[in-house]
Amino acid sequence: MVCANCGKTLTTTEISEDQYYFCNTICRYTWRQKGKPNPYQVEKNTIIDPGVTNVDMDFHIEPLGFENRNIFVRVSFWGHPKLFVDGERLKPIRKSYFKRYREYNAVSNYGNNVNIRLYLKGMDYFPRMKIEGQEIQIARRLTKWE
Repeated sequence: MVCANCGKTLTTTEISEDQYYFCNTICRYTWRQKGKPNPYQVEKNTIIDPGVTNVDMDFHIEPLGFENRNIFVRVSFWGHPKLFVDGERLKPIRKSYFKRYREYNAVSNYGNNVNIRLYLKGMDYFPRMKIEGQEIQIARRLTKWE
């Protein structure tokens, strides 16, 4: 169990109120002063990105040369896959609607410009990714029965 006010792990549950547990009476008093908030509910004031819907899926990857960086591909039902590096969306330098691929330029950890290519193949919903000719697997490929 955890303290409802400070979040400390509790070893003994001596003080409780309204089915919430506290580590001491000071924590219970400050919890009452705040208006008895429920720490397990999401606040209503949190801002949710309006561009992200429940049909979007993020696939985090860590290719060579981009270690310890937040790189992910967002696959959406309504649009093309999008590439994000360090939380910022990269704009494609080349698009192809009929061949279904997009090329991006990104700077690696070593300061080199790297060519990244996302392309769709057949009926597969998930894109394939090539970084400087080396293929990176984002998700498991569909079998012929799927």
